[in-house]
Amino acid sequence: MPPVSSNVSDLIDELRSALRGTWALLTGKRNAGTYFDFSRYGLIGSFIGLLVANGIIIGFSARSASNPDTLSGLEMLASQTILYVCQILATWIVLRQLQKGDMFEAFVTADNWSTAIISLVFITPVFAIVVLANLGLFQGQGAVISDFATIMTFLTAITAFIVKINIARLIVELPALQIVMLIIAQAVGGFVGLMLLGAMFGVSVQ
Repeated sequence: MPPVSSNVSDLIDELRSALRGTWALLTGKRNAGTYFDFSRYGLIGSFIGLLVANGIIIGFSARSASNPDTLSGLEMLASQTILYVCQILATWIVLRQLQKGDMFEAFVTADNWSTAIISLVFITPVFAIVVLANLGLFQGQGAVISDFATIMTFLTAITAFIVKINIARLIVELPALQIVMLIIAQAVGGFVGLMLLGAMFGVSVQ
Protein backbone atom coordinates (compact mmCIF):
# COMPACT_ATOMS: atom_id res chain seq x y z
CA MET A 1 0.00 0.00 0.00
CA PRO A 2 1.49 3.39 -0.98
CA PRO A 3 2.14 5.89 1.85
CA VAL A 4 -0.58 8.41 2.68
CA SER A 5 1.68 11.33 1.74
CA SER A 6 2.11 9.85 -1.73
CA ASN A 7 -1.66 9.50 -2.16
CA VAL A 8 -2.20 13.11 -1.05
CA SER A 9 0.50 14.32 -3.44
CA ASP A 10 -1.08 12.38 -6.30
CA LEU A 11 -4.48 13.87 -5.48
CA ILE A 12 -3.04 17.39 -5.45
CA ASP A 13 -1.42 16.76 -8.83
CA GLU A 14 -4.75 15.46 -10.09
CA LEU A 15 -6.48 18.60 -8.80
CA ARG A 16 -4.01 20.83 -10.61
CA SER A 17 -4.55 18.93 -13.81
CA ALA A 18 -8.33 19.05 -13.31
CA LEU A 19 -8.14 22.83 -12.92
CA ARG A 20 -6.53 23.05 -16.34
CA GLY A 21 -9.02 20.53 -17.69
CA THR A 22 -11.99 22.50 -16.38
CA TRP A 23 -10.67 25.66 -18.00
CA ALA A 24 -10.13 23.74 -21.25
CA LEU A 25 -13.72 22.49 -21.09
CA LEU A 26 -15.05 25.97 -20.40
CA THR A 27 -13.16 27.37 -23.38
CA GLY A 28 -14.05 24.43 -25.64
CA LYS A 29 -10.52 23.07 -26.17
CA ARG A 30 -10.55 19.71 -27.94
CA ASN A 31 -7.71 18.37 -25.78
CA ALA A 32 -9.69 18.96 -22.56
CA GLY A 33 -9.97 15.23 -21.88
CA THR A 34 -6.20 14.82 -21.68
CA TYR A 35 -6.12 16.69 -18.36
CA PHE A 36 -8.28 14.13 -16.54
CA ASP A 37 -7.33 10.68 -15.29
CA PHE A 38 -10.06 8.35 -16.53
CA SER A 39 -8.71 5.29 -14.72
CA ARG A 40 -10.54 3.79 -11.75
CA TYR A 41 -8.09 5.61 -9.47
CA GLY A 42 -8.91 8.88 -11.22
CA LEU A 43 -12.63 8.24 -10.75
CA ILE A 44 -12.12 7.72 -7.01
CA GLY A 45 -10.01 10.88 -6.86
CA SER A 46 -12.79 12.87 -8.50
CA PHE A 47 -15.26 11.69 -5.84
CA ILE A 48 -12.83 12.75 -3.12
CA GLY A 49 -12.52 16.17 -4.73
CA LEU A 50 -16.29 16.53 -4.97
CA LEU A 51 -16.80 15.46 -1.35
CA VAL A 52 -14.20 17.94 -0.10
CA ALA A 53 -15.75 20.77 -2.12
CA ASN A 54 -19.25 19.93 -0.88
CA GLY A 55 -17.97 19.70 2.68
CA ILE A 56 -16.45 23.18 2.46
CA ILE A 57 -19.59 24.67 0.93
CA ILE A 58 -21.92 22.96 3.42
CA GLY A 59 -19.69 24.14 6.27
CA PHE A 60 -19.86 27.74 5.05
CA SER A 61 -23.60 27.42 4.51
CA ALA A 62 -24.23 26.12 8.02
CA ARG A 63 -22.04 28.87 9.44
CA SER A 64 -23.80 31.62 7.51
CA ALA A 65 -27.38 30.37 7.97
CA SER A 66 -29.59 32.72 9.97
CA ASN A 67 -32.96 31.09 9.23
CA PRO A 68 -33.92 28.41 11.79
CA ASP A 69 -35.82 26.55 9.06
CA THR A 70 -32.65 26.12 7.00
CA LEU A 71 -31.55 22.51 6.52
CA SER A 72 -28.84 21.25 8.86
CA GLY A 73 -25.42 20.30 7.52
CA LEU A 74 -26.34 16.61 7.57
CA GLU A 75 -29.64 17.27 5.79
CA MET A 76 -27.85 19.38 3.18
CA LEU A 77 -25.36 16.57 2.58
CA ALA A 78 -28.20 14.08 2.21
CA SER A 79 -29.99 16.46 -0.16
CA GLN A 80 -26.94 16.93 -2.36
CA THR A 81 -26.33 13.18 -2.40
CA ILE A 82 -29.91 12.38 -3.46
CA LEU A 83 -29.85 14.97 -6.25
CA TYR A 84 -26.46 13.74 -7.42
CA VAL A 85 -27.48 10.07 -7.46
CA CYS A 86 -30.68 10.84 -9.40
CA GLN A 87 -28.80 12.82 -12.04
CA ILE A 88 -26.00 10.27 -12.33
CA LEU A 89 -28.51 7.43 -12.73
CA ALA A 90 -30.22 9.42 -15.48
CA THR A 91 -26.84 9.94 -17.16
CA TRP A 92 -26.00 6.24 -16.97
CA ILE A 93 -29.36 5.23 -18.47
CA VAL A 94 -29.06 7.67 -21.38
CA LEU A 95 -25.45 6.82 -22.18
CA ARG A 96 -26.30 3.12 -22.24
CA GLN A 97 -29.22 3.80 -24.58
CA LEU A 98 -26.90 5.79 -26.84
CA GLN A 99 -24.33 2.96 -26.90
CA LYS A 100 -21.90 5.15 -24.95
CA GLY A 101 -21.98 3.24 -21.69
CA ASP A 102 -18.21 2.75 -21.86
CA MET A 103 -17.79 6.53 -21.48
CA PHE A 104 -19.85 6.77 -18.29
CA GLU A 105 -16.87 6.73 -15.92
CA ALA A 106 -15.06 9.34 -18.01
CA PHE A 107 -18.14 11.58 -17.92
CA VAL A 108 -18.48 11.20 -14.14
CA THR A 109 -14.78 11.88 -13.54
CA ALA A 110 -14.75 15.10 -15.55
CA ASP A 111 -18.14 16.17 -14.20
CA ASN A 112 -17.12 15.58 -10.57
CA TRP A 113 -13.92 17.59 -10.85
CA SER A 114 -15.44 20.44 -12.83
CA THR A 115 -18.44 20.68 -10.49
CA ALA A 116 -16.18 20.80 -7.44
CA ILE A 117 -13.92 23.45 -8.95
CA ILE A 118 -16.70 25.65 -10.31
CA SER A 119 -18.63 25.47 -7.03
CA LEU A 120 -15.61 26.49 -4.96
CA VAL A 121 -14.64 29.32 -7.31
CA PHE A 122 -18.08 30.93 -7.42
CA ILE A 123 -19.92 29.89 -4.26
CA THR A 124 -17.24 30.02 -1.55
CA PRO A 125 -16.77 33.83 -1.86
CA VAL A 126 -20.52 34.30 -1.34
CA PHE A 127 -20.57 32.31 1.88
CA ALA A 128 -17.36 33.96 3.06
CA ILE A 129 -18.93 37.41 2.68
CA VAL A 130 -22.13 36.28 4.43
CA VAL A 131 -20.09 34.89 7.34
CA LEU A 132 -18.21 38.19 7.64
CA ALA A 133 -21.52 40.07 7.49
CA ASN A 134 -22.86 37.93 10.35
CA LEU A 135 -19.77 38.92 12.34
CA GLY A 136 -20.70 42.59 12.00
CA LEU A 137 -18.91 43.62 8.82
CA PHE A 138 -20.71 45.12 5.80
CA GLN A 139 -23.46 46.54 8.02
CA GLY A 140 -26.27 48.07 5.97
CA GLN A 141 -25.06 46.29 2.83
CA GLY A 142 -27.64 43.50 2.84
CA ALA A 143 -29.03 44.42 -0.58
CA VAL A 144 -25.55 44.53 -2.11
CA ILE A 145 -24.66 41.14 -0.63
CA SER A 146 -27.93 39.67 -1.89
CA ASP A 147 -27.28 41.01 -5.41
CA PHE A 148 -23.73 39.65 -5.31
CA ALA A 149 -25.00 36.22 -4.25
CA THR A 150 -27.58 36.23 -7.05
CA ILE A 151 -24.98 37.16 -9.67
CA MET A 152 -22.50 34.53 -8.47
CA THR A 153 -25.19 31.84 -8.39
CA PHE A 154 -26.20 32.74 -11.94
CA LEU A 155 -22.56 32.62 -13.10
CA THR A 156 -22.14 29.23 -11.41
CA ALA A 157 -25.16 27.80 -13.23
CA ILE A 158 -24.11 29.18 -16.63
CA THR A 159 -20.50 28.03 -16.25
CA ALA A 160 -21.51 24.55 -15.08
CA PHE A 161 -23.97 24.24 -17.98
CA ILE A 162 -21.33 25.17 -20.56
CA VAL A 163 -18.82 22.76 -19.06
CA LYS A 164 -21.36 19.93 -18.89
CA ILE A 165 -22.21 20.38 -22.58
CA ASN A 166 -18.53 20.34 -23.48
CA ILE A 167 -17.94 17.19 -21.44
CA ALA A 168 -20.64 15.50 -23.50
CA ARG A 169 -19.29 16.99 -26.73
CA LEU A 170 -15.52 16.75 -26.30
CA ILE A 171 -15.03 13.77 -23.97
CA VAL A 172 -18.04 11.52 -24.57
CA GLU A 173 -18.20 12.75 -28.21
CA LEU A 174 -21.97 12.99 -28.46
CA PRO A 175 -23.60 14.84 -31.39
CA ALA A 176 -25.86 17.82 -30.70
CA LEU A 177 -29.17 15.95 -30.54
CA GLN A 178 -27.80 13.36 -28.12
CA ILE A 179 -26.36 16.13 -25.94
CA VAL A 180 -29.85 17.62 -25.72
CA MET A 181 -31.21 14.20 -24.74
CA LEU A 182 -28.58 13.91 -22.01
CA ILE A 183 -29.29 17.38 -20.61
CA ILE A 184 -33.04 16.71 -20.56
CA ALA A 185 -32.49 13.37 -18.82
CA GLN A 186 -30.35 15.03 -16.15
CA ALA A 187 -33.00 17.72 -15.66
CA VAL A 188 -35.62 15.00 -15.19
CA GLY A 189 -33.31 13.22 -12.75
CA GLY A 190 -32.88 16.46 -10.81
CA PHE A 191 -36.66 16.98 -10.72
CA VAL A 192 -37.17 13.47 -9.37
CA GLY A 193 -34.53 14.20 -6.75
CA LEU A 194 -36.33 17.39 -5.71
CA MET A 195 -39.59 15.47 -5.37
CA LEU A 196 -37.85 12.95 -3.11
CA LEU A 197 -36.39 15.76 -1.02
CA GLY A 198 -39.79 17.40 -0.68
CA ALA A 199 -41.21 14.11 0.56
CA MET A 200 -38.33 13.53 2.98
CA PHE A 201 -37.75 17.00 4.43
CA GLY A 202 -40.98 18.81 3.56
CA VAL A 203 -39.09 21.67 1.91
CA SER A 204 -37.95 22.58 -1.57
CA VAL A 205 -34.18 22.61 -1.99
CA GLN A 206 -32.85 25.36 -4.24
